[in-house]
Amino acid sequence: MIKKRPSHHNKTCTPSAGLILSLHMIKLYPVRVDGISQLCASASAVATVKILNILKRSGVGLKTAGKGAVNRQARARLAKESTKANRPGISNGELKSLVYSGKSPKRFSNLVITKNIVKSLKDSIAAGLSFLASALDGNIKNVTVSLIKLEA
Repeated sequence: MIKKRPSHHNKTCTPSAGLILSLHMIKLYPVRVDGISQLCASASAVATVKILNILKRSGVGLKTAGKGAVNRQARARLAKESTKANRPGISNGELKSLVYSGKSPKRFSNLVITKNIVKSLKDSIAAGLSFLASALDGNIKNVTVSLIKLEA
């Protein structure tokens, strides 16, 4: 035996109420997209600052890393600083055991360094352009700038 739906099922949703809801959602859509965009831009900025701090602590300049002209000792320091940044509070003994076990690289290749630096810079530029587009569109009216000190 086939059961029919109750007759009041379709009467709860009127077409005009659906239209009003959809127009309201359309008005909120750009604001929500800009909010998500700003969160992503913030995350990209934090990641870029972390990368620049790792480069600074290992003694490698941004221009040198971008060209792929990092010497062997600097690449080893860069790998060590990267592991320390990913695992805060790690001791030197634990770091050495990670390197010996192969879970952490002893040094990075110039190709890996260059690819990651270029990728990070592209991401930062895209995030900046996203923020600029939201600001020019008028969805960002008041901007609060917070300076956060990242400690490794």
